[in-house]
Amino acid sequence: SRLNTGLNLRIPISDDNYYAVQLGGWLRMAQASENLAQESLIALVAFELKSFNLGFSYDMDLKEVSGTGIGHNAFEVSVSYIGLFKEDFVFCPQF
Repeated sequence: SRLNTGLNLRIPISDDNYYAVQLGGWLRMAQASENLAQESLIALVAFELKSFNLGFSYDMDLKEVSGTGIGHNAFEVSVSYIGLFKEDFVFCPQF
């Protein structure tokens, strides 16, 4: 099994909130015998253009950095669309 933990920061770059830059970083951990071991670091830069996101990420294998393995690094490109929806019901707990 694997666990990704990290954060994503959205920085608006226009007054109308239609354009933004997203920066993120994650640590992926994987099951190694009885414990979770650090497997890779992931960095993200994404550009939000109205309803579209164009993202660029790099997945760096920590085995290669530590010298314990060959490592498989990956550069990834993603495109996503954020559609409009009708909010019939949104569950939001109040405290």
